[in-house]
Amino acid sequence: SGTTMRASIAAAMVAVVVCCAVLHPIHAIVVDPSRHESRVTPKPVDLAATGVPLEFIRRSDTPTGARSTTSAVPHAPVIYEISTRPWLYFLSQKYNRTIRLATIPTSEFEALAKQGIQVIWMMGVWHLGEYGLHYDQTNPGLLKQYSQVLPGYTQADIIGSPYAITNYTMNPAIGTSTDLANLRALLHSLGMQLCLDFVPNHSAVDATWTSSHPEYYIQKPSSGSFPSDYWVSWDGHTLAHGRDPYDAPWADTCQYNYWQPSFAKAMMAQLVELAAVTDMLRCDMSMLILNDVIEVTWGSVMSANGFTRPPTEFWEVAIKAAKAANPNLVMMAECYNYGITKPLPEDETLQSMGFDYTYDKGILDKLKADNLNDLRAAVASRGNAFYQKTCHFVSNHDEPRAAAALGGDQQGFVGAVVTSTLPGARMFYFGQFQGFSSRLLVQLRREVAQPINHTVWGLYDQLVKIVDNPVFHQGTWTNIPTSTSGTEWRLVAWRWALGSHKRLVVVNFSNEQGWGNIVVADASAPSGDQLTITELFSGVSYNRSATTMRTTGLTVGVNAWGAQIFMY
Repeated sequence: SGTTMRASIAAAMVAVVVCCAVLHPIHAIVVDPSRHESRVTPKPVDLAATGVPLEFIRRSDTPTGARSTTSAVPHAPVIYEISTRPWLYFLSQKYNRTIRLATIPTSEFEALAKQGIQVIWMMGVWHLGEYGLHYDQTNPGLLKQYSQVLPGYTQADIIGSPYAITNYTMNPAIGTSTDLANLRALLHSLGMQLCLDFVPNHSAVDATWTSSHPEYYIQKPSSGSFPSDYWVSWDGHTLAHGRDPYDAPWADTCQYNYWQPSFAKAMMAQLVELAAVTDMLRCDMSMLILNDVIEVTWGSVMSANGFTRPPTEFWEVAIKAAKAANPNLVMMAECYNYGITKPLPEDETLQSMGFDYTYDKGILDKLKADNLNDLRAAVASRGNAFYQKTCHFVSNHDEPRAAAALGGDQQGFVGAVVTSTLPGARMFYFGQFQGFSSRLLVQLRREVAQPINHTVWGLYDQLVKIVDNPVFHQGTWTNIPTSTSGTEWRLVAWRWALGSHKRLVVVNFSNEQGWGNIVVADASAPSGDQLTITELFSGVSYNRSATTMRTTGLTVGVNAWGAQIFMY
């Protein structure tokens, strides 16, 4: 139950605090012994008992667990991605009965709402076909991957990629459209919203439209030489597989033709229909259907088939139509910058066309590269206005687990502190809170069984509650330059402000302790010069001079792979 889970987390947090002097503490405060401060140390287990007012920690001043039942996605939301079919399989094992969308225990969602999750992305709910499943069950390259990530897998474990969609009806293995509507209503009642997938670039080979409307797809020209692996024969037509400009085709898919006006009209109607059943849409590989990208990917084929570039972009018109149908709809683009679009890169191009958020995987890439100078430069290179329209993460269904990709549980968690305290949407992934490190491929229903890391889960529980506060959603973010001399070069820092509510984030994403003086330009005391600052992971409070914080800076010491978030 949710109560049992929270009790386990609390016990784990006690263990963290007791062992801080021995283990590698993620959030331990390193105190400068030369300074004489007035300090209090409330219990760090229960946030309500830390001495930090809950209205400063949580998103609103409502009592713990009570949330607005608005149907609008909040600005800069905290998103939790769930791989739907694997999660249902996991829940079926947990409860020892078959779980489908309609029978998910409400307590599962209540626990996420109480933690501070604002949007539930139910990834992979749409109808799939036999063609894609057969491909996933027989392709030698995929079978090799399955053996590597899930030794001893069975045929039943292969459930098919959720991105080879036949049509936008519910996968019957998951539930019905009524079940989906009921889930959305439940989420709203808990103060959360629903996110679903839209896959604009391609469909399954055996999709409804490949037979009923083959003209909606790119087809092989009658003349010219083109790579043989681009094509699939289906129902009397030779259709192109979906692909991006640089990689091999996705052989379980067929490529839509956005330069065919009748298709663009039909796809816009499909998007408008989806807008009515969800609060947010995550749009798969959104940059692939930009005209500049289509030109690079398919230009010679389009020319050979007599198609010319349309004067408008699909997204410009389609997003307006979708938001006219649902004014509260939020659009998020999976996007990677190829350097093809001009004058703006792909992410900014999509933002200019109406996307509320675009992926910013660059921060994760810098964390994985383990180069602090590059990370510092990447954070500083973009301003508040850009970041407000981005989504950051250290893990999702396309990426290795954070603990594996970043070198361990601590590194994975501290990387999440970085990505969840930058402006814009913050995304977490099913299994991330539990400290899972094994890869869950999208074609599989399970990963290697792993024990829950309750210590990491407790830390994530604190982190999500900390960022579930208006200052991280409505406030102004400011990067703080740190010195490159001494051990301060190991630190990155930024601050948030919303009126009198302020936060300072200091992260050490390196393998040694870092000390530095972090200049907090907006530090001010209510009266006099003494300012009480509270580190939110530990609940420890300090008295400091606001003048010193503004001038020479706040002296902080952060352990290796550590993070501190101060309220001041």
